[in-house]
Amino acid sequence: MVWKKSFWIIRPLSFGHVATVALFLLCTGCVHTVPFTDAKNHIIPGSIATMETVTIGGISKSIWFRGVTQSNPALILLH
Repeated sequence: MVWKKSFWIIRPLSFGHVATVALFLLCTGCVHTVPFTDAKNHIIPGSIATMETVTIGGISKSIWFRGVTQSNPALILLH
């Protein structure tokens, strides 16, 4: 029955570690944007998929530009 006592000690620690890793991945998982690709996984020529940081009013903001063709105008809404 010693293993049951140690199991209850290890279980919360394991959950805490898993929760910490999951939170870290959630916070840092979206630091890039995937390019547009065709059925053969080649990047579509003329497409745009970029993430840039700009400073507006002294505050850094991340802006994502995504589109299959660059000929369409970009609409940026600032709040």
